[in-house]
Amino acid sequence: MGIINFLFSIRRTFEAERAKYFAVEQGARQAAEQRSQELAAQVAESESRYRQVFENANDAIFIHDLQGRFIEVNQFACQQLGYARAELLQMAVKEIDTPQAGAHFEEGVQALVQQGQVVVTSCHVRKDGTPIPVEISARIIEYNGQPAVLSVARDISERKRAEAEIQARNQELDALYRQAEERARRIAVSNEIIRTVSSARTLEQIFQTFAEQTRKLVPYDRMSIALVHEASTQLTVHSIAETGMSGPQPGMLVQMEGTATPMVSETRQPFICSDVSQEPRFPVAKQMLEKLGIQSYVILPLFAKDEFLGALNLGSRSTNAYHETDLHVLVPIAGQLAIVIENARLQEQIASMAIREERDRLGRELHDSLGQVLGYIGLKTDQINSWLRRGLIEDARQGLTELNQVAQTAYADVRESILGLRATVTTNAGLEHVLREYLNRYQREWRIAGDLAVAEGALPRLLPSVEIQLLRIVQEALTNARKHAQASHVWIRFEREGERLVVTIRDDGIGFDPTLSRREHFGLETMRERAESVRGTWQVDSAPGRGAVIRVTLPASS
Repeated sequence: MGIINFLFSIRRTFEAERAKYFAVEQGARQAAEQRSQELAAQVAESESRYRQVFENANDAIFIHDLQGRFIEVNQFACQQLGYARAELLQMAVKEIDTPQAGAHFEEGVQALVQQGQVVVTSCHVRKDGTPIPVEISARIIEYNGQPAVLSVARDISERKRAEAEIQARNQELDALYRQAEERARRIAVSNEIIRTVSSARTLEQIFQTFAEQTRKLVPYDRMSIALVHEASTQLTVHSIAETGMSGPQPGMLVQMEGTATPMVSETRQPFICSDVSQEPRFPVAKQMLEKLGIQSYVILPLFAKDEFLGALNLGSRSTNAYHETDLHVLVPIAGQLAIVIENARLQEQIASMAIREERDRLGRELHDSLGQVLGYIGLKTDQINSWLRRGLIEDARQGLTELNQVAQTAYADVRESILGLRATVTTNAGLEHVLREYLNRYQREWRIAGDLAVAEGALPRLLPSVEIQLLRIVQEALTNARKHAQASHVWIRFEREGERLVVTIRDDGIGFDPTLSRREHFGLETMRERAESVRGTWQVDSAPGRGAVIRVTLPASS
């Protein structure tokens, strides 16, 4: 009985433990099922959020395998490319890339596998063929247990347009900068033309300088400057600049009829002929230019106020060589050239008038001085004849000696006058050059040493009338040093004192008393009159035994 009870006790204990086990097992199963349900709910929620983000992204998102076949695409990608989702999922990356971009697909995948993530720019093509520039951010992911590529493609059309606009603006700025540089260069050359042409002494120098400088601005194969001849139907060719051509040369006369010259003279406007062979209005010019091989040209009228002076012609062996932009450069310098030509002509006229006036004055002076000498010789000769008739031989001999001295003096004066007349300031030779030549002849002729010193900038180009008067003052001073002062050395100096030009002539002669009457110092009075005639002042400083200093002062504006 006891054993049976023991066995029943064990059985009850076992059944109780089994009941507990089953209860625990059931609870664990329920907990596992609940956890599994919770995890499934979380996964579903995560997938829902992912899908929501995937579908609502503002960029095209693609998932494709390593061969480029699409596995998944979002709605934005479909809209951006114009394909249905089902269509895209049947396609590969190369089918939405441009041929240039698709050619580098394999290289891009290899780089992506090595680096894990890349950002590149590429170009997709819509279904309708429209290209779309994109920036792609791609990375390697695992999708359904397989390696795949997640690509986010952002449309950068606006950015590309902005970049293109910026580039275009930069190109415009570069072009404007180059234009400004070219304009500055042309202005600099134009200023150089004006400066050098204005300082030229002769028309030939003006034309030569103009031709050299103009080539830096506007290329040409032939350039000519022709001025109106005395007969208004003809032009005188004054300058030719050309490369390997033969045609009208300087000094030749050419007819205006049959050329564009009368037209530009009447309209006062330049004329561009882009193709000589297609211009029938000017047959004479056409025939001549075709012989020279000129295919296009530009002609500019030269006016001084209302007077037509002539024309400036530039020709080229190429057609369409000249344009309106060239006129922006040529018209101003042609205007300046006309002014300089007119000024040069006026200077030559003034110089010629001054030379004529000076010759007239010297003629009068020679007439007066020689008249007195010849009158004296006549009287002295009569006196000597009278002595001879009366037998006063010694008196006659003495008279002849005096007569010989007067003749020698007159001869020296004539030689000196001739020497002075040879020294003439011209448009080619300035005052300094003429003075140096005169001083050299003076030293050789009279054996008197001479020095000429010109301080830097002290002797600019003066008006012709001023140069001639200064030359004659110096000549008169040197004559006095020879005839009266018995000098062995003379010094001439030009210098600037503020806004005034000062000329000093000094000698080492015996000197004189400047307070004596004008009759005794006629040469000094002549020098004073010459200085005052050109708005200058004249001073003399001398005394017996200490030489003489003559000082002439002129305004620098002379």
